[in-house]
Amino acid sequence: MALRFYLLISAFLLLAQNAFAEQAISITGKPGLVMSSQPLKQKIIEPAWFKLSLLDMQGDIDDAKEANKSGIIVYFGQKRCPYCKKFLDDNFSNKELTRYTRKNFDVISINVRGTRQVTGFKGKTFSERKFAHWNKANLTPTIIFFGTDGKPILKLVGYQSPKKFRSAMNFVVEKRYRKKKFVKSNRDSISTYSISDKTSQQ
Repeated sequence: MALRFYLLISAFLLLAQNAFAEQAISITGKPGLVMSSQPLKQKIIEPAWFKLSLLDMQGDIDDAKEANKSGIIVYFGQKRCPYCKKFLDDNFSNKELTRYTRKNFDVISINVRGTRQVTGFKGKTFSERKFAHWNKANLTPTIIFFGTDGKPILKLVGYQSPKKFRSAMNFVVEKRYRKKKFVKSNRDSISTYSISDKTSQQ
C-alpha cells in the first residue's frame, strides 16, 4: 500500500514538472521555445556570496536584522535543476541586481534533496529535504522571502526573470506587502504569489 502511494505521488510530481515546463515561455521570452526539463549533466555552482549559513533560520534572521537588511531569501534548489541554473545565471550575472540583492538580503541555499540539519524559527529541526517539504517547495527553484520578524512575506515558484525578481525584491524592501498582494501582472508571474504567515512558523 505504501509503495503504491509513493509511486502515485512520484507520478503526480513528474506530471506537475512537465506541465510547468510547458508553461515556461517566460524563460526565453519567445512563444514556442521551452527550456528542457532534463537534469543537467554537471552540478550547479551557486554564487560564492550566498551566505555560508549554519542553517539556523532564527540566527540568519538575527544576522540580517543586525546588518539592517530587509530579511532573508531562502532559495530552494537542486544541484542539477536546469530552471535553477537559468534563474541563477540570468539574475546574478547582472551586477546591479546582485548588488541590490546583497544590500537588502542574505541568501540562504537549501538543497531540496539535502540531508543537512536545518533549525526552524521555533527551534524545530529538519533535514533540508523535510524543511523544503514543510515549506511546500515542491518545484525548483522556489524562493521565499522572510522578514526580520521571521514571517514569510512572498513565495516565488519556478524561474523568475531579472525584471520580475527585482520587482519582487522591491515589493519586500519597500514593505508594500503591508497594503497589498504581489499582483500577477505579466506572464513572468505565472507561478508567483503571496503567502500567509502560517506556512513556515516552526
